[in-house]
Amino acid sequence: MLEAISILIMIKPMSIRILMLIVFLAISGVFFSMKNQPPEEAPALQFSDNQQQIEGTYYLFDLVDHEPEEIKQLLERAEALSKASKAGNKKTRIAMVIHGPDIEIFDKKNYGDHKELVDLAARLDATDIIDFKVCQVTADSRGINEKSFPSFMEMVPFAPDEIEKLEDEGYVEL
Repeated sequence: MLEAISILIMIKPMSIRILMLIVFLAISGVFFSMKNQPPEEAPALQFSDNQQQIEGTYYLFDLVDHEPEEIKQLLERAEALSKASKAGNKKTRIAMVIHGPDIEIFDKKNYGDHKELVDLAARLDATDIIDFKVCQVTADSRGINEKSFPSFMEMVPFAPDEIEKLEDEGYVEL
């Protein structure tokens, strides 16, 4: 979209360029103000599991630019959400999409520095609380191959696309 705007800016008179810039900034302002709204409670969803209908709540954590302690707190929050849902006899699905510098925390070469955090993530995956997804584009850009991540982490081609897909499936970003 920005390329199209750049092209239009180069070929239109100054007054049109200013008008287009104002429209673009107005649209951007609306978009960003919508993204900063407090999260809503996730809608109850239904899915088929061995021919039974199960109601549940779907949460999405978008991990980018977090410190290890912040990630640990998010993992603990996800675990608490899961326990609260089980107490209310609801199925909770939680997906955590990891991209940006955060992926380096889960690189096996950094395990010694982040053992407690990675072990917590592994336990939450093993107990079917969180599905971990790592951005392949980010990994490639940082020179990290798929085998450098714990086996419980699923590689996805591009984090923004995965986030959009999960939101389309009913996940609510926290």
